[in-house]
Amino acid sequence: MSKDSGEGVQYHEAFHYVSLLLLNDYQRNQVYQEYVNTHSGTENMTRQEVEEALAEEFKSYMLNEENPTLKYKLVKFFRNVRDYIRAFLGKPTL
Repeated sequence: MSKDSGEGVQYHEAFHYVSLLLLNDYQRNQVYQEYVNTHSGTENMTRQEVEEALAEEFKSYMLNEENPTLKYKLVKFFRNVRDYIRAFLGKPTL
């Protein structure tokens, strides 16, 4: 990796490591299909394009974790409250 490659490249590449080396084909296909199912306009993307899009989303997520916006903090807070209540009620978290 180069320092010229931009902020967050380590997260982008770490995603590839997990996806391509640690997940089996079945697991990876499930992740890809979930991405296509939840993102409009991605139906015709190749597996490689989906992999790259996911790596970029992970990079953005991690950069937000390091330097969160107010919107990000609020959404995370409400999701944590939701997950806490669901766990308390014995329901699976989302």
